[in-house]
Amino acid sequence: MSDSRPVTTPLDPNMPLRKAEPGTEIEDIGIYQSIFRSLMYAVTGTQPDLFDTVTLLSQFSSLPNEVQLQAAKQVL
Repeated sequence: MSDSRPVTTPLDPNMPLRKAEPGTEIEDIGIYQSIFRSLMYAVTGTQPDLFDTVTLLSQFSSLPNEVQLQAAKQVL
């Protein structure tokens, strides 16, 4: 994430967030869940405006694919 740059919206509206098909999920879902937990902490502590975005990402915490991982990184 060292090459990341700021964005104006936390989530790209054109990003297709769908349930992952079996076999397309990321290898280590702990990475996604760790990012999700960090975002939840930010929402409860300082960034309540991200609540809707984090709620949307929470739907994919059990079986995320690369698209959902990239969306979570964009919110960071």
